[in-house]
Amino acid sequence: MTTLAARLLEAFEGPHTLNLPENLKSFLVRVQLAHSQNYDDLHDAMLDQGFERTVVARNGEVKQLPEATYFLSGQPDYLSAEAVHDQVKKAIKLHKTRTEQSNITAQTFVSAVSDVWFDLGDADD
Repeated sequence: MTTLAARLLEAFEGPHTLNLPENLKSFLVRVQLAHSQNYDDLHDAMLDQGFERTVVARNGEVKQLPEATYFLSGQPDYLSAEAVHDQVKKAIKLHKTRTEQSNITAQTFVSAVSDVWFDLGDADD
């Protein structure tokens, strides 16, 4: 194997790429809340809907996503970003109910992803 090919393979299998499941969809979600005292309960509500706050790199390292960013992987190919957005809205509604903060407003972003490259810190244990 040439030096360039070896470096490319090492980079590809490094701590900045994901093994996304074939024939299944993955989504990246960002939620920004206004008028909320904290995000802790939102994180729990998002976890209840199947979202993760970490990703596992190809080399097996668990990486922490930026604050209020979530990952959903291994979803059926027919699932749309709109359907995932509906799950996000359910989590936000649950957060409002649990925290008795009806004045919370949210800005959300949902994107289907097929190729991921990142520079993230290690996840907290």
